[in-house]
Amino acid sequence: NGYDDQDFEDSIRKSFRVGSGGTLNIETDLGSIEIQARSGNQVEVEILRKVDARSKGEIEDILEDFESDFD
Repeated sequence: NGYDDQDFEDSIRKSFRVGSGGTLNIETDLGSIEIQARSGNQVEVEILRKVDARSKGEIEDILEDFESDFD
């Protein structure tokens, strides 16, 4: 293809204290979601971003469109 493939990987982590009966809403338009239940009042969210692109510029374009909000 004339390009060297570029790989990028990083993660975003966030922790929240929650009470019983709380609600977790997750939306994604790309990728997969994995949920692991644990006891306690702490919720930990980890977003693993992996990009396989043809150039560093393409990686930057993809990550620029990536949004993550924690409320």
